[in-house]
Amino acid sequence: MRWRAIVSRPWLILIVLAVGSCNRPPPVTLIDPGPPPAPAGEFTLLAPLAAGKPTHVAVDSKGNFYLLQELGNQQDLLYTGGEGQMPRLGGLETQTILRLLDSPKGTGAIQSIVCGVDDRVYFYFAGNDAKKSLACLGVFDPRLKQVKIVANADQLQKASGLGLSLDLARGTLLPAPGAVLASSDPLFSTDSLWLWLRHSDQGVIVRIDPHYAWEGTVGLRCVLNGATAGQNPLLITSSEDLLTLGPNRTFYYLDRPHAILWKLTAPWLATVPAGP
Repeated sequence: MRWRAIVSRPWLILIVLAVGSCNRPPPVTLIDPGPPPAPAGEFTLLAPLAAGKPTHVAVDSKGNFYLLQELGNQQDLLYTGGEGQMPRLGGLETQTILRLLDSPKGTGAIQSIVCGVDDRVYFYFAGNDAKKSLACLGVFDPRLKQVKIVANADQLQKASGLGLSLDLARGTLLPAPGAVLASSDPLFSTDSLWLWLRHSDQGVIVRIDPHYAWEGTVGLRCVLNGATAGQNPLLITSSEDLLTLGPNRTFYYLDRPHAILWKLTAPWLATVPAGP
């Protein structure tokens, strides 16, 4: 009887449904945001470069950049600039280095540059004059516009263990680790620089202590002369700049022919780093 009474009063059913719907949450409306906006950037031409030439860039703590290309024929020139500035000649060139080496008729190239924690520009030069090796490590002070040679070929041959084969090697400087990558190990102090020397048969890493570089001397110590991957030797001999400093006394080396990224950990065992 009760249900028959309710059915006979349809307006009562509407009231019950209306009251029940008041407790329901409002429907959620999904809005398609569409594709994300394309990233926008402003690009400024800093300097025209020669095509197909090895190019090196270094940046100091103040944001000044240093640009150099290996042009050959004693034409390597360092350009410098800062924010909002067009590049200008910086004061370091091949001819200056050859004069400091007492070989003005020699040949060679500045193969690498890097900024130290003192904001000076350190460079590695490889060259020769007849049978004389002109390989050297030098430093350029942008404020004073002065260049000094801090390690000659004899010193580099002994420190690296490469001997006369240094003339066959290519050199790349790695920057100081800074506070982020520095270690309690004095070899990996915040201002340590690194020189990677390699030719087809051998690759070594020499640690550079630049504390007294501007006084004309640096500490040199070979810290890596080959590594092992499992039971096999690993040669870090790529002609490209495929070595970088990592945290906790490590180096990372990209083995491009085998498509492997190696992590080198003292005592220089090579492993494949774990993914994220």
